[in-house]
Amino acid sequence: MMVIRNRKTLPIWLVAFLIVALSYFVTSWVAGTNQLLGGSVMMNDLSQQYLSLFQYYRHTLFGQFDQAGFSLSNGMGGLMAGNWVYYLISPFNIVSLAFPVDRMPEALYVIIWLKIASAGATFTWFIHKCQPQLANTLAILLGVSYALMGWTMNYQSNLMWLDGIVWLPVIVWQLRQLLAGKHRVPYTLVLALIIISNYYIGFMIAIFLVFLALVYAADQFTSWRQLFIQAGRFIGASLLGGLLSAVALIPLVMDLMANKGHVTTPTIGLATKLRRMLWQVPAQLTPGHIGINAPSLFVGTLVVMAVAGFCVNGRFSWRHRLLNVGVLAVLILSLVLPALYLLWHGNQLPQSYPYRFVFLIGFWLLVMAGEQLAQPDWSRAVWLSSVLFPLGLLGYQVLLRHRLTLSWVAIAWGVGILAILAAGFWIGRKHPTGMSAILVLGVALEIGPNSVLGLQARQTSPGASYAAYVQTVMPEMQALARQQNLGRTEKTFMRGGDRGDGYTFNYRGISAFSSNNDPDLASFLGQMGVPAYGYYEAYFNGTQLTDSLFGIQTLVDYTNPGNAKADLNHYGSRTDVAAWPVVAENGALTAYHNPNALPLGFATAADLTLPKFSKTDVLSNQAAVLNRIANRKRAYFRAPVQPQVNFQNLKQAGPVLSKLDPKKSGTLTLRYPVQAGVPTYLLLDGALIKNAQLTIDGKPITMYQATIQPTAFGVTPAQSQLTITLKLDVASVYYSTLQVRQLNVAALQATTKAIKQGGWRLQTVKHNVLAGRIRLKADQQLQTTIPYTAGWTATVDGRIMPVTRGLKHFLAVKAPAGDHRIELRFRTPGLRLGAVVSFIALLVIAGLWWLNEKRRPTKH
Repeated sequence: MMVIRNRKTLPIWLVAFLIVALSYFVTSWVAGTNQLLGGSVMMNDLSQQYLSLFQYYRHTLFGQFDQAGFSLSNGMGGLMAGNWVYYLISPFNIVSLAFPVDRMPEALYVIIWLKIASAGATFTWFIHKCQPQLANTLAILLGVSYALMGWTMNYQSNLMWLDGIVWLPVIVWQLRQLLAGKHRVPYTLVLALIIISNYYIGFMIAIFLVFLALVYAADQFTSWRQLFIQAGRFIGASLLGGLLSAVALIPLVMDLMANKGHVTTPTIGLATKLRRMLWQVPAQLTPGHIGINAPSLFVGTLVVMAVAGFCVNGRFSWRHRLLNVGVLAVLILSLVLPALYLLWHGNQLPQSYPYRFVFLIGFWLLVMAGEQLAQPDWSRAVWLSSVLFPLGLLGYQVLLRHRLTLSWVAIAWGVGILAILAAGFWIGRKHPTGMSAILVLGVALEIGPNSVLGLQARQTSPGASYAAYVQTVMPEMQALARQQNLGRTEKTFMRGGDRGDGYTFNYRGISAFSSNNDPDLASFLGQMGVPAYGYYEAYFNGTQLTDSLFGIQTLVDYTNPGNAKADLNHYGSRTDVAAWPVVAENGALTAYHNPNALPLGFATAADLTLPKFSKTDVLSNQAAVLNRIANRKRAYFRAPVQPQVNFQNLKQAGPVLSKLDPKKSGTLTLRYPVQAGVPTYLLLDGALIKNAQLTIDGKPITMYQATIQPTAFGVTPAQSQLTITLKLDVASVYYSTLQVRQLNVAALQATTKAIKQGGWRLQTVKHNVLAGRIRLKADQQLQTTIPYTAGWTATVDGRIMPVTRGLKHFLAVKAPAGDHRIELRFRTPGLRLGAVVSFIALLVIAGLWWLNEKRRPTKH
């Protein structure tokens, strides 16, 4: 006798997860971005920010908890709450801990891979819940289209934003349940998870939920009483979700208020810019049009066809269709209306990656498509509409082919996909099985190649360069960090555009880049000649004065460029420090010890303020700050040296250099009479750094390009003449600064020696605790070079004293005259309050759950 067993099938969401996972793995391999198969995922901010931040994440979770709230590796030192809630708190990030230090790109690729596959799973689960009559094949195709939509392919290197598309379908389903009278707790928990995982995308989703709640309530409206009940449930559950996330949200808000929250980005010309992009919007709905600066609307022709059919399908009520189209209309208007555009972005203009909220448009198009595809049969009018609308979009592309930079191949591809899908729907009227097979073929032929194009549009660094860089640099940098445990370390090179090596190699420096850093500190450093702007600082070309003032005890130079991989940028060996003692050398790196480095704190006059700064003479600004600290009037840089000037195919009219013959190269040669063996600084403004090739004594020099302020490059001339050539890359350039000045070494040594005699003799240096002894005279204070933030408390010989600002930007502590032990201790602002609020919210949620279980009928 044969026993027939029930066959168990995989859940539909798991099938979608596996299909999307395989699809992304293959498409990224074809596109060359599969880090596991020899490609490179190191693109844009992922390479320049996230790799180093994930190394910080690793250091912190593996035991260095003292830098969880404030890190001295964050530039000169900075708050970390914003970085945690923006970049690092996602539950997916725990995956990175399983990878070795030099395999962080592989870790981030796996995280992206898992998030995209999870997005496919959650949307498939959601649409199956909303439309249970929808065929499983179609539900999975919609999940694939959602996970691999244009927004995901264009923005996937910003992996922290992907949490939003994972949880969006889940929270919208829980919203529907909430408004239908079901339990509040699931909605509350998912909302809190979204906010904590990434507050930025969470903010967009929260706005969308408010709008969606109004639409759903209007669609289901039967009485005002029901509407008020729904409003109360939504407001209460949403507030409870916000309160539950307070442990992350309150420290985040205090971080933002201290840093980027008070900065307003100029929006002049935004309306014009958005209108100019309007003509590209329809083209973004069809395959083959990839543009990072255009709104990434692509979700596939299948979805566009189904949405067109939904709009004319008389089986849906007019109210239902109008409300759904109304949601879409508001989202589309957000692409062109500045007020709405800024609303989604937290009223701050994105510095890059515009139209970050477009994933919401893709989601809503798929929701509308799911409703239409769930219909058992399509009328002739619905079928014609579903064909004619995308056909009209393709006709639009033909008219604007050159402006859209589209080839006939791309247009033919779109026509072919439309023909396949239209045939599938037509055949499906009599042969549903045949329809499914044809639709799968059409979606595969469209989504797969379009994903490849999207990934290939991103510039990447060589995939193996990160491991080579870490293996070369890490042992030396970590050894130096242990040796120089009381000061700062900096270097003359970086990998790619990553200014976060302080995080990666766990040392204290100045260079940093994070969207949550303090723009005011960057402005100060820029005025001191450090390339810095907005949310980054790049200390590659300092002077001996800034080295000493900022407590840089060790300067590391990459002295064997022949060993450099393709992704390493070396900004010239600073021979101005050649006389410093060499403390480490390993064939690739040479580390110098700065004998004049100041400690992280020292005695200064009370109420120390900044001097008035020059806009162009950053060397004078450096001298003025050091003199203000030391209460001196010394000249640390000699007067500018006057050169012998030679023009080749160039002329000068005031501050403008221009070529005589624009087709030929133009060269400016300057020969400066200098004193040999004396540290010398060439001061160039940003225009010359960006637009001219620099040579010093016949040696090509590359300076950091992303600079606005004048920057100094240090050399020690071996001869009595310093020859500098500038080969112009453009027809003309307007510049403000070009001078050479020599350092008064004796004056710098005398001043730093005097300051160090009144220095803070540090005994404890942790990221959140600094303690040591200092002798103060009357009317003096402890002045540090640790940036001021809320959260620091000070004790002087065990007594609590106020922490104030000195030099406007840095921590200072006033104390009576005498020898004191001063301790600075940091506690994350708002963390305790946030934890208490979250705990209370958790108790309320537990109580609501208990009441719901108590009221549930008992099963007999």
